[in-house]
Amino acid sequence: MSFLPHSDFLLIGYFAEIVDMLNEEGIINISIVDNLNPYDSRCNYLGSDNKNLPFKTEFFQNYTILFVPDAPATRKNLVAKYEISNKLRSGYISKNALIRYSSEIHHGVVIAHGCHVSSGVLLESYVKLNVNSTIMHDSKIGQYTTVAPCATILGKVNIGRECYIGAGAIILPGLHIGDNVVVGAGAVVTKSIPSHTTVVGVPAKALNK
Repeated sequence: MSFLPHSDFLLIGYFAEIVDMLNEEGIINISIVDNLNPYDSRCNYLGSDNKNLPFKTEFFQNYTILFVPDAPATRKNLVAKYEISNKLRSGYISKNALIRYSSEIHHGVVIAHGCHVSSGVLLESYVKLNVNSTIMHDSKIGQYTTVAPCATILGKVNIGRECYIGAGAIILPGLHIGDNVVVGAGAVVTKSIPSHTTVVGVPAKALNK
Protein backbone atom coordinates (compact mmCIF):
# COMPACT_ATOMS: atom_id res chain seq x y z
CA MET A 1 0.00 0.00 0.00
CA SER A 2 1.28 3.46 -0.89
CA PHE A 3 1.87 5.91 1.95
CA LEU A 4 1.72 8.86 -0.52
CA PRO A 5 -1.95 9.71 -1.17
CA HIS A 6 -3.36 11.40 -4.24
CA SER A 7 -4.40 14.99 -3.59
CA ASP A 8 -8.13 14.31 -4.20
CA PHE A 9 -10.05 11.90 -1.97
CA LEU A 10 -13.34 10.10 -2.53
CA LEU A 11 -15.13 8.78 0.56
CA ILE A 12 -17.61 5.98 -0.10
CA GLY A 13 -19.89 6.63 2.85
CA TYR A 14 -19.77 9.82 4.90
CA PHE A 15 -17.84 9.77 8.18
CA ALA A 16 -17.26 13.19 9.79
CA GLU A 17 -14.36 11.91 11.88
CA ILE A 18 -12.51 10.80 8.72
CA VAL A 19 -13.17 14.17 7.06
CA ASP A 20 -11.84 15.93 10.17
CA MET A 21 -8.69 13.77 10.15
CA LEU A 22 -8.02 14.42 6.48
CA ASN A 23 -8.54 18.17 6.91
CA GLU A 24 -6.22 18.26 9.93
CA GLU A 25 -3.56 16.48 7.88
CA GLY A 26 -3.76 18.99 5.04
CA ILE A 27 -6.18 17.21 2.69
CA ILE A 28 -9.05 19.46 1.62
CA ASN A 29 -10.16 18.10 -1.77
CA ILE A 30 -12.75 15.58 -0.55
CA SER A 31 -15.77 14.20 -2.40
CA ILE A 32 -18.51 12.04 -0.88
CA VAL A 33 -20.83 9.30 -2.16
CA ASP A 34 -23.48 8.50 0.45
CA ASN A 35 -27.15 7.58 0.56
CA LEU A 36 -27.83 10.81 2.47
CA ASN A 37 -26.40 14.21 1.60
CA PRO A 38 -24.21 15.09 4.62
CA TYR A 39 -24.45 18.86 3.93
CA ASP A 40 -20.80 19.20 4.88
CA SER A 41 -19.45 22.40 3.32
CA ARG A 42 -15.95 20.92 3.29
CA CYS A 43 -16.94 18.17 0.86
CA ASN A 44 -18.28 17.82 -2.65
CA TYR A 45 -21.37 15.61 -2.54
CA LEU A 46 -21.58 13.46 -5.67
CA GLY A 47 -24.80 11.60 -4.94
CA SER A 48 -26.21 8.37 -3.57
CA ASP A 49 -24.83 4.91 -4.21
CA ASN A 50 -28.47 3.73 -4.29
CA LYS A 51 -28.79 5.40 -7.69
CA ASN A 52 -26.11 3.22 -9.28
CA LEU A 53 -23.99 6.16 -10.31
CA PRO A 54 -22.12 5.37 -13.52
CA PHE A 55 -18.66 5.46 -12.00
CA LYS A 56 -16.10 3.78 -14.23
CA THR A 57 -12.47 2.90 -13.65
CA GLU A 58 -11.45 6.10 -15.44
CA PHE A 59 -13.44 8.15 -12.93
CA PHE A 60 -11.94 6.43 -9.89
CA GLN A 61 -8.42 6.98 -11.19
CA ASN A 62 -8.82 10.64 -10.25
CA TYR A 63 -9.07 9.84 -6.54
CA THR A 64 -7.68 8.05 -3.54
CA ILE A 65 -10.71 6.03 -2.42
CA LEU A 66 -11.70 5.39 1.20
CA PHE A 67 -14.44 2.97 2.22
CA VAL A 68 -15.30 4.37 5.63
CA PRO A 69 -18.42 2.66 7.12
CA ASP A 70 -17.65 0.85 10.37
CA ALA A 71 -19.75 -2.23 9.59
CA PRO A 72 -17.49 -4.83 7.89
CA ALA A 73 -20.29 -6.25 5.73
CA THR A 74 -21.17 -2.76 4.46
CA ARG A 75 -17.58 -2.07 3.43
CA LYS A 76 -17.35 -5.44 1.70
CA ASN A 77 -20.59 -4.85 -0.23
CA LEU A 78 -19.50 -1.37 -1.34
CA VAL A 79 -16.12 -2.62 -2.56
CA ALA A 80 -17.95 -5.27 -4.61
CA LYS A 81 -20.53 -2.75 -5.88
CA TYR A 82 -17.92 -0.39 -7.25
CA GLU A 83 -15.58 -3.15 -8.41
CA ILE A 84 -12.56 -1.48 -6.88
CA SER A 85 -9.33 -3.24 -7.83
CA ASN A 86 -5.93 -3.05 -6.21
CA LYS A 87 -4.76 -1.14 -9.27
CA LEU A 88 -6.54 1.95 -7.92
CA ARG A 89 -5.40 4.07 -4.99
CA SER A 90 -7.39 3.08 -1.93
CA GLY A 91 -6.83 3.48 1.81
CA TYR A 92 -5.14 5.94 4.13
CA ILE A 93 -2.77 5.89 7.09
CA SER A 94 -2.90 8.86 9.43
CA LYS A 95 0.30 10.84 9.82
CA ASN A 96 -0.32 10.55 13.57
CA ALA A 97 -0.36 6.74 13.61
CA LEU A 98 2.70 4.74 14.64
CA ILE A 99 3.39 2.01 12.07
CA ARG A 100 6.42 -0.24 12.55
CA TYR A 101 8.53 -0.80 9.47
CA SER A 102 8.17 -4.60 9.52
CA SER A 103 4.36 -4.48 9.46
CA GLU A 104 2.55 -5.41 6.23
CA ILE A 105 -0.47 -3.35 5.21
CA HIS A 106 -2.63 -4.36 2.26
CA HIS A 107 -4.83 -2.43 -0.14
CA GLY A 108 -7.70 -0.25 1.12
CA VAL A 109 -6.76 -0.20 4.82
CA VAL A 110 -7.80 2.89 6.80
CA ILE A 111 -5.80 3.68 9.93
CA ALA A 112 -6.98 6.61 12.06
CA HIS A 113 -4.90 8.91 14.24
CA GLY A 114 -3.34 7.59 17.43
CA CYS A 115 -3.20 3.95 16.27
CA HIS A 116 -0.16 1.77 16.96
CA VAL A 117 0.66 -1.08 14.59
CA SER A 118 3.61 -3.02 16.00
CA SER A 119 6.31 -5.20 14.45
CA GLY A 120 5.40 -8.10 12.17
CA VAL A 121 1.69 -7.25 12.00
CA LEU A 122 -0.34 -8.14 8.89
CA LEU A 123 -3.41 -6.04 8.04
CA GLU A 124 -5.30 -7.57 5.14
CA SER A 125 -7.29 -5.51 2.62
CA TYR A 126 -9.97 -3.05 3.74
CA VAL A 127 -9.29 -3.39 7.47
CA LYS A 128 -10.32 -0.30 9.43
CA LEU A 129 -8.49 0.73 12.61
CA ASN A 130 -10.29 3.41 14.57
CA VAL A 131 -8.67 6.05 16.78
CA ASN A 132 -6.13 4.95 19.40
CA SER A 133 -6.44 1.23 18.68
CA THR A 134 -3.36 -0.95 19.17
CA ILE A 135 -2.26 -4.05 17.26
CA MET A 136 0.73 -5.70 18.89
CA HIS A 137 3.52 -7.76 17.37
CA ASP A 138 2.99 -10.64 14.94
CA SER A 139 -0.80 -10.36 14.89
CA LYS A 140 -2.91 -10.79 11.77
CA ILE A 141 -6.19 -8.97 11.03
CA GLY A 142 -8.36 -10.43 8.26
CA GLN A 143 -10.11 -8.62 5.40
CA TYR A 144 -12.81 -6.04 6.21
CA THR A 145 -12.41 -6.37 9.98
CA THR A 146 -13.04 -3.23 12.06
CA VAL A 147 -11.14 -2.48 15.26
CA ALA A 148 -13.03 0.16 17.25
CA PRO A 149 -11.47 3.03 19.26
CA CYS A 150 -9.02 2.14 22.03
CA ALA A 151 -9.26 -1.62 21.45
CA THR A 152 -6.04 -3.57 22.07
CA ILE A 153 -5.01 -6.70 20.18
CA LEU A 154 -2.02 -8.24 21.94
CA GLY A 155 0.79 -10.25 20.40
CA LYS A 156 0.38 -13.20 17.99
CA VAL A 157 -3.41 -12.91 17.76
CA ASN A 158 -5.02 -14.15 14.53
CA ILE A 159 -8.31 -12.41 13.72
CA GLY A 160 -10.42 -13.61 10.80
CA ARG A 161 -12.44 -11.80 8.12
CA GLU A 162 -15.32 -9.39 8.69
CA CYS A 163 -14.99 -9.20 12.47
CA TYR A 164 -15.93 -6.25 14.67
CA ILE A 165 -13.76 -5.65 17.74
CA GLY A 166 -15.62 -3.26 20.03
CA ALA A 167 -14.32 -0.10 21.69
CA GLY A 168 -11.90 -0.71 24.53
CA ALA A 169 -11.90 -4.49 24.05
CA ILE A 170 -8.72 -6.42 24.87
CA ILE A 171 -7.72 -9.68 23.17
CA LEU A 172 -5.02 -11.57 25.05
CA PRO A 173 -1.92 -12.95 23.31
CA GLY A 174 -1.83 -15.96 21.03
CA LEU A 175 -5.59 -16.38 20.52
CA HIS A 176 -7.43 -17.26 17.31
CA ILE A 177 -10.59 -15.32 16.43
CA GLY A 178 -12.71 -16.83 13.64
CA ASP A 179 -14.58 -15.07 10.83
CA ASN A 180 -17.63 -12.84 11.42
CA VAL A 181 -16.97 -12.55 15.15
CA VAL A 182 -18.26 -9.62 17.22
CA VAL A 183 -16.39 -8.70 20.39
CA GLY A 184 -18.42 -6.38 22.58
CA ALA A 185 -17.15 -3.05 23.87
CA GLY A 186 -14.91 -3.43 26.91
CA ALA A 187 -14.74 -7.22 26.64
CA VAL A 188 -11.58 -9.06 27.70
CA VAL A 189 -11.05 -12.08 25.46
CA THR A 190 -9.13 -14.84 27.23
CA LYS A 191 -9.94 -17.79 24.94
CA SER A 192 -10.05 -18.38 21.18
CA ILE A 193 -13.45 -17.71 19.55
CA PRO A 194 -15.06 -19.78 16.77
CA SER A 195 -16.53 -18.11 13.68
CA HIS A 196 -19.99 -16.49 13.75
CA THR A 197 -19.93 -15.83 17.49
CA THR A 198 -20.67 -12.75 19.59
CA VAL A 199 -18.84 -12.41 22.91
CA VAL A 200 -19.24 -9.86 25.69
CA GLY A 201 -18.05 -9.27 29.24
CA VAL A 202 -15.00 -9.83 31.45
CA PRO A 203 -13.92 -12.48 30.77
CA ALA A 204 -15.69 -12.58 27.41
CA LYS A 205 -18.42 -15.21 26.99
CA ALA A 206 -20.49 -16.18 23.97
CA LEU A 207 -23.99 -14.82 23.47
CA ASN A 208 -24.75 -16.86 20.36
CA LYS A 209 -23.18 -18.84 17.54
